[in-house]
Amino acid sequence: MRYLEILKEAKMTGLSLLTLIIFWLLAGILLSGVEMTICNIPIWAIVGTIGVWTMAIILALTLSRKIKDVDLGKFTTAAAVYGSDGGNQFLCAKATTRE
Repeated sequence: MRYLEILKEAKMTGLSLLTLIIFWLLAGILLSGVEMTICNIPIWAIVGTIGVWTMAIILALTLSRKIKDVDLGKFTTAAAVYGSDGGNQFLCAKATTRE
């Protein structure tokens, strides 16, 4: 069950990314020939920046509403710990298990 939810979330995230890339390309390509400007800035530049930013926010909000929280149960996290002992630096891996 968890795997299916994680797979669904991954697919929706990938689809959102693809949608954003296509919107960005179309905003630049289709509007590049339009002579309209706002404050001497071409419309394609505005839609290609602010429009893409707005679209990303809309997609993120949509994802956050459609995806439910999945309890992963026990999982282990690893953290890199950097330290120093009088001039010599070292790296130590630390793993913790949570419920």
